Amino acid sequence: ADLAVALDLPELAGFNTADSFSNSTEITRIVAQRMPARTTAEWLPLLAARGIWHMPVKDYDELRDDAQLAHLGVFIDAQSVEGAPITMLNHPLRYDGAAPPVRFAPQKLGMQTREVLGELGYGAEEIDALLAAKAVGAPPAPSSN
Repeated sequence: ADLAVALDLPELAGFNTADSFSNSTEITRIVAQRMPARTTAEWLPLLAARGIWHMPVKDYDELRDDAQLAHLGVFIDAQSVEGAPITMLNHPLRYDGAAPPVRFAPQKLGMQTREVLGELGYGAEEIDALLAAKAVGAPPAPSSN
């Protein structure tokens, strides 16, 4: 009922909480049609006034600057394998009040393909054949100049 009032959608009042999941498609359709009637800045106080949980959709930069996410320690700064600064999602759990440190920077896609296939028993020629057939991917092998 609070959402029906906040969005000025009397047709939503007919959906009770117990039925909201089974009617989620219809409720979503009704709400989606209503949202373009106002800007995000106009909707926020209306939702807040009714105690409805909400948050504006944010882009990556806005998420990075969000005070609540910063307080929760959602992001962590690290270095890529090339040494460039990167921002990553922090470990979601805390142990004795702290998130575990970053032990390894994220690898480039396929960076360990040769190593993993070698550990699985593939020989260098077999790995080269798989790469040539594009069955697997890996960055180019370092040149031996």
